[in-house]
Amino acid sequence: MRIAIPVSHDRVATVFDFATRFRVIDISGNEMTGNVEMVVHEDFMPGRVTRLAESGVDLLICGAISMDAAAMISYSGIRIIPEVTGDIDEVFFAFIHGALRDAVFMMPGHGRAQGRGRGRRTGYGRKKR
Repeated sequence: MRIAIPVSHDRVATVFDFATRFRVIDISGNEMTGNVEMVVHEDFMPGRVTRLAESGVDLLICGAISMDAAAMISYSGIRIIPEVTGDIDEVFFAFIHGALRDAVFMMPGHGRAQGRGRGRRTGYGRKKR
């Protein structure tokens, strides 16, 4: 599996739409097998999404993301875990240990981080009522 995380100062970038640096991590099981930084210079969102898809990214872990960008990424076959914050290494460690949805990694104002939304799916692609 290949994961991309937008980076700003060794932390998850606050907003995906403006990120130009990504940490791309390859994992097998719970082991990191590769770790590189990718710089994306494309200003036009479809070009940026194409670059991620062509790089073989399976999963995007990010902070805030616009609905348009999320739709393009989902359409390209990349899964998204949005509204994540924290140090890149800690976020990766939490992901491989199933703890990424702990409140400490959720952006401020996120429903689950405030104790609301128990039992509901979060993120893009959630079921409508």
